[in-house]
Amino acid sequence: AATEYRALVHQLRYNTSSYYRLAGVYARGKNIRGGREILFESLLIDSTSLAFQLLGRITLEHDGAEAAIPFLEKAFHLSNTVDDRAECGYFLALAYVQAGRADQAIEPLDHVLRVKPDFPAARSLRDRIGKGSP
Repeated sequence: AATEYRALVHQLRYNTSSYYRLAGVYARGKNIRGGREILFESLLIDSTSLAFQLLGRITLEHDGAEAAIPFLEKAFHLSNTVDDRAECGYFLALAYVQAGRADQAIEPLDHVLRVKPDFPAARSLRDRIGKGSP
């Protein structure tokens, strides 16, 4: 599948969705380096919240929270739909908590819960942190 998506990436050079699909294929096949490389290539075409979020999530899983935070902060600031903003905010807050910076997780979590109050993972994380959840 990676070969086919790589061909699509070259054919549809300015369509970043093919880059995201290829990154997913690489990640599922445990080719983390390939996934990162293709996401960085996509950023040369268009700086999207999805590319930064995927880089952040890969980095969170494989390199740790501190390394993931800059990608996730960028994703959160670029997000422009309620669902995208909620997901980016949740993963940013999760990275802050895992990095031992729970106080910084409160603001993005509170934002997530204002725009999407029915986000159970965000509610659970916010409840774990405490300090007067909204």
